[in-house]
Amino acid sequence: MIVPVTSLSDLRGKVAELRTRNTKRGAFIFRGLRSSYELKTTLERSCARAGKPISDMREYERLTSREFERRFHHYSVHAPSSSCRLEWLALMQHHGAPTRLLDWTYSLEVAAYFALKSAAEAGDSAAVWAMDASWAHEETAATFRRSGKHGAADLVLRNLWNAEDEARLAKVLLSEDARFAYPVNPYRLNERLTLQHGIFVCPGDLTVSFEENLRAMPGSSDGDHVSTFVMPPSETQCGLETLHEMNISDATLFPGLDGFARSLDINLRLAAPRVPI
Repeated sequence: MIVPVTSLSDLRGKVAELRTRNTKRGAFIFRGLRSSYELKTTLERSCARAGKPISDMREYERLTSREFERRFHHYSVHAPSSSCRLEWLALMQHHGAPTRLLDWTYSLEVAAYFALKSAAEAGDSAAVWAMDASWAHEETAATFRRSGKHGAADLVLRNLWNAEDEARLAKVLLSEDARFAYPVNPYRLNERLTLQHGIFVCPGDLTVSFEENLRAMPGSSDGDHVSTFVMPPSETQCGLETLHEMNISDATLFPGLDGFARSLDINLRLAAPRVPI
């Protein structure tokens, strides 16, 4: 469901209403992007650029994962266990490799920042997607139950308590062709996930797009479970200024010097003349 909003304040109000309607579940996650962008994973986009059919994504994922793991030791000695497939995919995503994971966040303001920044760069509207994570977990479990995989259904509803839990969950999520969109993190969180209050959404069937996986879950067209809030380009500058005053920027969302350096571009557009200190 597409929901027009007039400002950052209006966005907060509409999301508060959404949360009120979903008190039974409650845990919403968000993704921000310009409104002309679809929900596509980097793996989907990479296959499209290479001229490969979407049905080849599983094989492409296997090959890129293999190359990343074989050469990772050139750059770091802190390699995850080979059984921690979600952590490997998170590392790949973190460093710009194509993966099936799609970045989301528990923070509405962080998602709004990414949406407004992307929209400002293109002169586009900003779009913030909201998904009920508890609903997504329950519907993924229901998908497994319908196919008689009750152990898998129980597993996707449990918390991760250690790396062994992650290995079992990854085996279920990454080896299936069932269609679902499942919010998940590896057991060990990297720094960027922590700073951005991040979480990934993992599609199940790599022979179709992320959005087809999402649409396959009953209730996905119901605005109480999945909504897209769209803000006009005229509100981009004001929204970014408000978030900047809240200390939400590339400098705080991306670790190290790279994040600070990236923040300087947008700071030039936002900064009002100030008395030098």
